[in-house]
Amino acid sequence: MNRINWKTTLPSFIIGFFFLSIAFRNVSFSDMIQPLKGIPLTHLAPLIVLTILGIVIRAWRWWTTLPEPHTKEEFFSAQRALGIGYCANNFIPRLGEILRIYFMKKETRRSIPVLASTVILDRFFLDLLALIILIVYALLLNTSLVTKLHPDAFFYFWTFIEVSLVGIGALLLLAYQPEFLLKMIRICKVDAFPSLYGKIERLTHELSLGMSSIKSLRAKVIILIQTVGLWVTYMAAFILGLWMMDIPFTIATGSLAFAISILGVILPAPGAIGPYHYFTSNALTLVLGLEEKNALAFAFLMHAVMFLTNTVYGFLCYLYSTNFVKKSADEQSDQVKAAGLPEQEKTPL
Repeated sequence: MNRINWKTTLPSFIIGFFFLSIAFRNVSFSDMIQPLKGIPLTHLAPLIVLTILGIVIRAWRWWTTLPEPHTKEEFFSAQRALGIGYCANNFIPRLGEILRIYFMKKETRRSIPVLASTVILDRFFLDLLALIILIVYALLLNTSLVTKLHPDAFFYFWTFIEVSLVGIGALLLLAYQPEFLLKMIRICKVDAFPSLYGKIERLTHELSLGMSSIKSLRAKVIILIQTVGLWVTYMAAFILGLWMMDIPFTIATGSLAFAISILGVILPAPGAIGPYHYFTSNALTLVLGLEEKNALAFAFLMHAVMFLTNTVYGFLCYLYSTNFVKKSADEQSDQVKAAGLPEQEKTPL
């Protein structure tokens, strides 16, 4: 594991602080916390359960995207690695994606390019596709309301959708036509450098292998069910939060507010602190007509539950994963000794 590159990490902290300061510019913390005092702590239990359920379903989906054969051991490894990744993202943006690959490799010995491609498939391809569908659905239900949010709201939404579709198309090309990509690379005369082209060719085929699961009809059906289930847990948690704070909503306004709140998770800030508060509070203020302090209280509540749950759950996964790797290494060493073979020299991962 290399040291943290603060040149690329520091901007994410600046982004988080910027949006957090804007979100709280007109509301003090003491005023914001008032609407939350009447909520019993027992009501938070379903939110915690839904948060953990979302992690479990996502890890299950990630395991499904791995190239076959699938094993029960890898299923639980995926659960632990993803939990660690969620915890890490609360402190260093996008570090979680790196760590879940690292811990998954330690436990399963799958190659890094293959694991990286499944993370791209899980984190970007499938989530972007689901978010696009949600945004289009919300826009169709709230055509008149969207223009009130901002004069250019439709332009911003459609620009986001178009850029996302370009990225999705590129990933599909990698999955289904890796040779076409290599042909384009050869047209650029990269094959004039055999060593470089060889590395690119191997990487392209490994990345394509990691995305091979979306070629299978059976896997597509399972992944579709998992994705729907995952986003149902997200939506259910959002609706539960609205119910806990007695915030009135309809299917149309609720779906639009939820879609806008998700945009706050996309921006690279530690644990989405700042962007989530800004986008969610503005969504509730502009779409549901909520008072600013109540909207910010809702954003604070939802984020606090997610942040703390992900942190504790991820830390427990880390403790279990560390013990699991040590136990596996000890068992392997015992097997080697029992067979009377010399132990291999350990090399760092």
